[in-house]
Formats: sequence, structure tokens, C-alpha cells
Amino acid sequence: MDTPEYSRYTFDELVEARESVDRTLYPQRAAQLDRLLNTFSHDEQQHSDETDPLDKYKTFGPRVGAMIVDSLITAIGLGVLSLLTGFKESPWFWWIDSAILIAYAVIMHGLYGQTLGKMVTGVKVLDEKTESAITFAQAALRDCVPIMSTLVIIIVASLLQWGVITNISGWLEMGLMMFTWSLLVWHLLEVISMLTNQKRRAIHDYIAGTVVIKE
Repeated sequence: MDTPEYSRYTFDELVEARESVDRTLYPQRAAQLDRLLNTFSHDEQQHSDETDPLDKYKTFGPRVGAMIVDSLITAIGLGVLSLLTGFKESPWFWWIDSAILIAYAVIMHGLYGQTLGKMVTGVKVLDEKTESAITFAQAALRDCVPIMSTLVIIIVASLLQWGVITNISGWLEMGLMMFTWSLLVWHLLEVISMLTNQKRRAIHDYIAGTVVIKE
């Protein structure tokens, strides 16, 4: 009887052959099957050891890319909207613009865990503990600082527009300057936090209990 070419067998075929071989009659075949299966196991273990379990969290580059894509998409969309409606001439244009951008991010993350930019770059926002879909509350929490800052700007702009504040005095000018600097510091801290933890979570991810992973 010809000796089977076990080297051509798949892993499942080798397992089946080892279970069915008569070790008393065919000790050499049994030994060959044992060696081949041990080789399979060693290769799988080595591959497992070489695979970085944190690789799926390395999303800094794709997230920057997603921001660029989203900026282009929303700029085009808002440009078309302003041409069709003429609301660019409104003194409220920039505040409406900011509100639309925030709503876009919250709605897309709440529905899909991704903006269009994240879909293009292949990353997704999930719940940090369960790595399941996030809720709308989490989506809103991720953007809580932009939401609050936009509300502050709208309130100040409204008071100026309605004449409640007739001029920008020293204290108001100083307050707006501090507000602007605080936003810059916030964004800097966001980047620093994203680069200094294993799951690349930004501060807004900690606030919302989310994490961004590669798909």
C-alpha cells in the first residue's frame, strides 16, 4: 500500500488522518502525522504571537484623513446650500454653519458609528467596553465641547445682534480671547491624549466611553 502524501493534506485532513490511523500497524505514518500537526500548531502560535492585538486601535492617521474628507464634503455641501438658499448673506451664516457641522457628526456617529470620512478611511466609533454600536447620547458627548463652544458664540453673537451688548468692551474682548485660546488648548490636549494611550483614545472618547477602531 502506498504511503499517503500527508504533506499535501490540510490541517483538518491531518487531524482526521491521525484519528483514524492504526498506530500499531503504521507507526511511521502516525509519527509523520504528529510532526506535521505539531508544525501546524507552531506556525499558528507564531502567527498569533506576531499579531499585535492593539493594531486595530492605531487610528491616528485614518482619523486625520477622515477629518480632511469630512471637511471637503461638508464644505461642498454647505457651499451648494448657501447658493440655493442665499443664507450666506445672513449674519447668522457662520453659526448656522457650525451647528450643521456638529449635527452632521452627531447624527452620523449615532446612526452608523462613522462619518462619511471615517467610512472612506475605514475606521469606526464603538463603545469602549463592549466594542458594540454607540448610542446617540455617546455621539453627542463626543462633541460636547464643540456643542458648548458653539452655543457660547451664538449667545454672544445674539446679544450683539440684538443690541443688548452695544460694543465689545475690554472685559468682553479679553473673555473672547481667553475662550479662543482655551479651544486651541483643548484641541492640543486632544491630540496629546490620542498619542499617549494604547487605544489612541482622545479626551472626547474618555468623556463618551468610546473608542475608534479599524474596520
